[in-house]
Amino acid sequence: MNGGEIETRTAEVPVLVLTSKDLTPDEEKTIRAQAGSLMRKQKPWQVDLLDKLHRVLPPA
Repeated sequence: MNGGEIETRTAEVPVLVLTSKDLTPDEEKTIRAQAGSLMRKQKPWQVDLLDKLHRVLPPA
């Protein structure tokens, strides 16, 4: 971001949020509105993260 404006070169980059924080309902709502994915560090979060990365990254 540049002064509150979206940088056009990165506008399409997906944002994945991984947190162990107990979010308030407002925090969760804000993150879900602005991020491509919200994941919690619970149980097998690594599998969930890898799945999300495979969905958003182009094949190598």
